[in-house]
Amino acid sequence: MHSLQYEEYILGADIGTTGCKTVILDTGGKIIGSESEYYQTSRPKPDWAEQNPEDWYRAFKKTVKHVLIKHGVRGNEIVSVGIDGMMNSPTFINRFGKLLRSSIIWMDQRSIPQARSIKEKIYEGRSQPVSAVPMLTKILWVKENQPKIWNRTYKVLSPKDYVRFRLTGSLVSDVSDASATSLFDAKKLNWSSEICEALDIDVDKLPEVVPSVKIVGHISSKASKETGIAEGTPVVAGCSDGAADCLTAGVAEPPDCLIRFGTTGALFMVIDRFTPDPSLRYFVVGHCISNRWLAHQIFPFGLPHSWFHYTFYEQEMRNASKKGEDPYSAIEEKAERISPGSDGLIFHPYLMSDASTHMRGGFFGIALQHKREHFARAVLEGIAFSLKESFAPFFEIDPSIKSVKLIGGGSKSRLVRQIVCNVLGVRGLVPLFQDASLGAAMLGGIGSNVFRDHREAVERCVKIRDITRPSSAIQRKYGRLFAAFAKLYQDMAENYELLSNILEK
Repeated sequence: MHSLQYEEYILGADIGTTGCKTVILDTGGKIIGSESEYYQTSRPKPDWAEQNPEDWYRAFKKTVKHVLIKHGVRGNEIVSVGIDGMMNSPTFINRFGKLLRSSIIWMDQRSIPQARSIKEKIYEGRSQPVSAVPMLTKILWVKENQPKIWNRTYKVLSPKDYVRFRLTGSLVSDVSDASATSLFDAKKLNWSSEICEALDIDVDKLPEVVPSVKIVGHISSKASKETGIAEGTPVVAGCSDGAADCLTAGVAEPPDCLIRFGTTGALFMVIDRFTPDPSLRYFVVGHCISNRWLAHQIFPFGLPHSWFHYTFYEQEMRNASKKGEDPYSAIEEKAERISPGSDGLIFHPYLMSDASTHMRGGFFGIALQHKREHFARAVLEGIAFSLKESFAPFFEIDPSIKSVKLIGGGSKSRLVRQIVCNVLGVRGLVPLFQDASLGAAMLGGIGSNVFRDHREAVERCVKIRDITRPSSAIQRKYGRLFAAFAKLYQDMAENYELLSNILEK
């Protein structure tokens, strides 16, 4: 039960890829409680991924009701609501607000042909790589393959925008979500009329773009009955899950950095100007803080990490899961006894082959003395070396980076934190609460003047539970090993290409 000291609360919700998580804060920034609800992803064809937006709203309603009841918070004590959500997952509604089809979510790859067709048309000076991920290519797929749906479409909304629409009737988006769609003009902070005209996309089908902290609507009578939040409660525009992750961790001012250890690893660095990299070593999206941008890059983490453990330690993993134990801790405890460098064993974590680079994974330097724990440590070191490659442009932007925030499953591992901090030569700070819903709630607090600005929100809400410091001696050793890691991969590139060609025949 919450303290009676506070009578006003902020509610934040994250519409994520696997489910919705809702959190309640008091006005001092203390987390009162949170609730989660999961939903399904359908895969009608290989490489397709869709979700029913009604599931998002059902999960939101359920988590809100549960968290209010569980923690004794009355609906009229909620002073504001903020919502964040996954990016590049378009939802198509007609002029009456009815859904026209399921949402094609960000991981769906059906629009690769559309990505290829637009590459030469609109991508000069682009700030994002050409792929099937951005919302633009998904809209083009619907336009070309389901023209009746496109013709009936009144607005295309992101997941958090659809849930907020159900709550308030507002049809808007924010810079952080819009900037990732490949339909955005970052200099004008609005949709690109040039891109829309070139691809025959009616710009009026896209929602108005506003700041993340702007109050854009109020809980309707219908939504109040469905959720338990009082009618008239203000709701802010909200933001993308990536921007919310950053705010949750207190990554708000240049050159603050975030490393997220998920299925795919992600890097974010706050910059104060829209400055895309011509070489596309990173791309730039909007932050949820005005006049702030996020340089963004990815690196392999969860896939090679999980592949290794279930390939080399399958029985141990299954036994630990049955007992409800952490399946990784016992393995990493043994790997931690191996000296840095894994006694000469090097791992390249590129298990998802890329047709353009022919990248492949591999172990190099295997010798008779190497045991499974050597391989376990080498996997983590190889992932950290790949992370360092992806991080290199951030050090070019600002060489003064001394610390990074660490979130996600890997941040729970002491060995992962030690290796990453020693490879990068920075301190690693792990926030106490890591879910993006906290960032969404913080935006609601800023928009409703509970917090003066993002700085006060971070000061009140973000707490650090662990700090990992690098060892200068180990950092120097890893510097030499990283040079070998990079040189080995360069030397093997032609052989990887040859192998790819053989396997394709």
